[in-house]
Amino acid sequence: MKDQKIVRKYAGALFSIGKEKNLCESFLDDLDLVSETIKNSELDSVFGNSKISPAQKKEIFKGVFEGNISPDIHILSNIIFDKGRQSILPFLFLDFKNMMDDDNGLVKVAVDLAVEANGKIKSEISDFLKKLGFEQTVISYSINRDLIAGFTVKVNDVVYDKSLKGKLENLRYNLLK
Repeated sequence: MKDQKIVRKYAGALFSIGKEKNLCESFLDDLDLVSETIKNSELDSVFGNSKISPAQKKEIFKGVFEGNISPDIHILSNIIFDKGRQSILPFLFLDFKNMMDDDNGLVKVAVDLAVEANGKIKSEISDFLKKLGFEQTVISYSINRDLIAGFTVKVNDVVYDKSLKGKLENLRYNLLK
């Protein structure tokens, strides 16, 4: 997606500045405020209106956020408005957060379970992830009754299937070979 590449470039540039100035946490908070404010207000439609000039959009942005976000975020937003890319503003937060997580060695993990996760199951999954070499993880759990029993773990683009459904599919595949 073209916009995603653009978001990543701007977030990457801001991340480099944040690392250099040791302001990544502050930038993350600022981007969260900008993202949430735009999503939960009329700003999205105002910034998307082609009848409003980039200069007017910058003034509106400044009026809403001045004193609440860092000068670096203001400078970035001015560049974004000048380039006519204001539609990416709400998405910078997520990309920036992902860059921070990657830099801190934090791995996002999606776990599908056949049953509700209790403390013992969560502990076993955490141990399983540590055996795979993932020390710092943020785990999101969801229930998928189609698994019959067991679980699947998705880390980045890799799926570890420890479910009965997966084992039955493998057995079927091997029998049909």
